[in-house]
Amino acid sequence: KKHVPLIESTLLNTFSLSNADDLATSAGKTSLKQKSLIEVQKTMTDVAGSKVIEQVLFTGFVMQ
Repeated sequence: KKHVPLIESTLLNTFSLSNADDLATSAGKTSLKQKSLIEVQKTMTDVAGSKVIEQVLFTGFVMQ
Protein backbone atom coordinates (compact mmCIF):
# COMPACT_ATOMS: atom_id res chain seq x y z
CA LYS A 1 0.00 0.00 0.00
CA LYS A 2 2.92 2.29 0.71
CA HIS A 3 4.05 2.32 -2.94
CA VAL A 4 0.62 2.57 -4.63
CA PRO A 5 1.12 6.24 -5.69
CA LEU A 6 4.47 5.35 -7.25
CA ILE A 7 2.97 2.36 -9.06
CA GLU A 8 0.05 4.46 -10.33
CA SER A 9 2.42 7.15 -11.55
CA THR A 10 4.56 4.60 -13.37
CA LEU A 11 1.50 3.08 -15.04
CA LEU A 12 0.15 6.48 -16.08
CA ASN A 13 3.49 7.38 -17.64
CA THR A 14 3.53 4.09 -19.53
CA PHE A 15 -0.07 4.53 -20.69
CA SER A 16 0.58 8.08 -21.86
CA LEU A 17 3.29 6.84 -24.22
CA SER A 18 0.83 4.50 -25.96
CA ASN A 19 -0.70 5.12 -29.34
CA ALA A 20 -4.51 4.82 -29.67
CA ASP A 21 -4.18 2.99 -33.00
CA ASP A 22 -1.99 0.33 -31.38
CA LEU A 23 -4.40 -0.09 -28.49
CA ALA A 24 -7.27 -0.83 -30.84
CA THR A 25 -5.82 -4.30 -31.44
CA SER A 26 -5.50 -7.25 -29.09
CA ALA A 27 -1.76 -7.41 -29.78
CA GLY A 28 -1.41 -3.73 -28.85
CA LYS A 29 -3.17 -4.28 -25.53
CA THR A 30 -0.99 -7.30 -24.80
CA SER A 31 2.08 -5.24 -25.60
CA LEU A 32 0.91 -2.50 -23.23
CA LYS A 33 0.44 -5.08 -20.47
CA GLN A 34 4.00 -6.32 -20.98
CA LYS A 35 5.46 -2.80 -21.05
CA SER A 36 3.49 -1.92 -17.92
CA LEU A 37 4.77 -4.97 -16.08
CA ILE A 38 8.38 -4.29 -17.06
CA GLU A 39 8.20 -0.63 -16.04
CA VAL A 40 6.52 -1.32 -12.69
CA GLN A 41 8.97 -4.11 -11.90
CA LYS A 42 11.90 -1.83 -12.77
CA THR A 43 10.52 0.93 -10.53
CA MET A 44 9.86 -1.44 -7.63
CA THR A 45 13.31 -2.99 -7.94
CA ASP A 46 14.82 0.49 -7.60
CA VAL A 47 12.68 1.33 -4.56
CA ALA A 48 12.12 -1.96 -2.73
CA GLY A 49 15.05 -4.04 -3.95
CA SER A 50 12.86 -6.68 -5.62
CA LYS A 51 10.32 -6.87 -8.43
CA VAL A 52 7.34 -7.24 -6.01
CA ILE A 53 4.77 -7.16 -8.85
CA GLU A 54 4.16 -10.47 -10.63
CA GLN A 55 1.47 -9.51 -13.11
CA VAL A 56 -0.48 -6.52 -14.41
CA LEU A 57 -4.18 -7.16 -14.89
CA PHE A 58 -6.63 -4.91 -16.71
CA THR A 59 -10.16 -5.17 -15.34
CA GLY A 60 -11.42 -2.62 -17.85
CA PHE A 61 -10.04 -0.70 -20.75
CA VAL A 62 -11.45 2.69 -21.73
CA MET A 63 -9.85 4.99 -24.29
CA GLN A 64 -10.82 8.64 -24.60
